[in-house]
Amino acid sequence: LSLKTLADDLFFHILPEEFIAESTDIEKMMAFADKTRILTAGDAMTPPVWVKRGETVKNAFKRMHVNGLPGLPVVNDHYHVIGYINLLELLALCLVKKENPDLSEEPL
Repeated sequence: LSLKTLADDLFFHILPEEFIAESTDIEKMMAFADKTRILTAGDAMTPPVWVKRGETVKNAFKRMHVNGLPGLPVVNDHYHVIGYINLLELLALCLVKKENPDLSEEPL
């Protein structure tokens, strides 16, 4: 396996237009088409995770932690994204209200 082959395979997914521009024969174009079928957006997707406005800080943190996410979209009752909350914002909220022992039950 040559370094060029490895680099081409890696960068193919990042800059596919570079590979299309240099393909001049049908065999190369068919090989390119086969490679494009390997990965789809669905292959890279994870199950959706969100928090609704009004849910507790505890729930938001738990979902982030369980799913290994740095933040979550905040959705309304129709599941339209109305915001985003991340771990840093949750931490800031906890520090601002540190005198409140039940902060984890505080709604977002």
